[in-house]
Amino acid sequence: MLSYQQWDQIADAYTPLLFILALIALALSTRKNGWRHALQEGLFLLSSLVFVYTLMFADQAWRFWPRFGLDYSTHTAVSLVLVSYLILAYRRMAWAIAASLVLYFMLMLYQQYHSFADIATTVLAVLPVLLLLHRFVFPVAANVRPHPENIM
Repeated sequence: MLSYQQWDQIADAYTPLLFILALIALALSTRKNGWRHALQEGLFLLSSLVFVYTLMFADQAWRFWPRFGLDYSTHTAVSLVLVSYLILAYRRMAWAIAASLVLYFMLMLYQQYHSFADIATTVLAVLPVLLLLHRFVFPVAANVRPHPENIM
């Protein structure tokens, strides 16, 4: 069985690994789909990250989560953004990517970084905005692997 510190190292490595994979996916998209498409994907990723950090700062200033005895989970929010992007980029592997996020959430619970309510409320606050960005703000990024007839 792994020690608490070993599990901690695994948890600490998860988000940076997702970030590296997202950058690789973005670079591959640039190569495969062109700069314009990759720029929109990058804007989707960047705007999503700006949103989760803005929400973090707003929570620190106005104490939304603490009012209910909860904690905004930046780890949850950032990993959700990166996993969402990777699912868009690699739809055939969506189940494995999503499973990694669920396992990460379970690890955060096991390590007692956050409660289930912390994670769930953070997901509920972030996911609708990600879906809106995906659907309406950056529609080309929503179709990461477009058919040639869909590209203008």
